[in-house]
Amino acid sequence: MPLLQNKHYPLGKIFATLTKQYVGVVSEQLKHLDLERYWYVLLRISESENPITQKELGECIGHDKTSMVRIIDYLSKMGYVKRKQNKDDRRAYFIVLTPKAEIILPDIMAAFETMNKAALKGIKNQQLECLNDCLN
Repeated sequence: MPLLQNKHYPLGKIFATLTKQYVGVVSEQLKHLDLERYWYVLLRISESENPITQKELGECIGHDKTSMVRIIDYLSKMGYVKRKQNKDDRRAYFIVLTPKAEIILPDIMAAFETMNKAALKGIKNQQLECLNDCLN
């Protein structure tokens, strides 16, 4: 019986296994960097059309305030982001990429693109649309 049809097999376990394998391959592709995690956070910041606050970033990637503080502290300590105070709201800070982050973004994008292509190989566009609709 296929895993997804087995109502006793936790769907979360399937996604957790896929995530572990996916991140493992991406980690291997990016092992030449001094950054061992949070690559997607850097990509999300770079894709934002407007300056993004720590709170907005957390909402985008599904992390709570405490997690975001830890993530931004780590990325800041590693020299990839800086906090810049919002002139309109002194309590809020924009998260901006440093030149060091800009240099590694192409590597991160390439790693995700390569992995996505490999993971979705052989799946027709119509099937991908269906999968996307189901997951949404």
